[in-house]
Amino acid sequence: VAFKDVSIVTPDREALPLVKDLTFETKQNEHTIIMGPNGSGKSSILRVLNNLWPGQSGELIRPSAKDVLFIPQRAYFPTGTLRDQVIYPDEKSDMEAKGITDADLEKLLVDAELAYIVKREGGFDAVKEWVDVLSGGEKQRMNLCRVFYHRPKFAFLDECTSAVSVDVES
Repeated sequence: VAFKDVSIVTPDREALPLVKDLTFETKQNEHTIIMGPNGSGKSSILRVLNNLWPGQSGELIRPSAKDVLFIPQRAYFPTGTLRDQVIYPDEKSDMEAKGITDADLEKLLVDAELAYIVKREGGFDAVKEWVDVLSGGEKQRMNLCRVFYHRPKFAFLDECTSAVSVDVES
């Protein structure tokens, strides 16, 4: 991933640049954190990287879409089973084709400190309105389970632990 003198404005292009002449490179297995105050354009960088917004100028080098997973601050939870929430956007048949079992999913939940969810909610086949059932921190940790499940070459996380307690965040 590389940004070379990339400037970013809102899609209506009427505002002042949110980010001007951004230049950085991140290789696979490297970690990069972008910090700044609210409204400074951090999420906008991810929107441009994900092709949701156009870059105003400069050069952007991005990996293939199949190698990337974007994790927003507010997770999406489709109607479906608990299993569906962990493997989203895969379906159960995709999971099975990959040779992944519910026992494997339980290990991912342990890694995200969510192991208790399976018992509490009635197993992987439980169907609920997950957006209403899970707390803010549980939603964000479920999003991290999705990263663990999909194992992308690049994961872009937008404030993915802002609702997670400090003792669990690491």
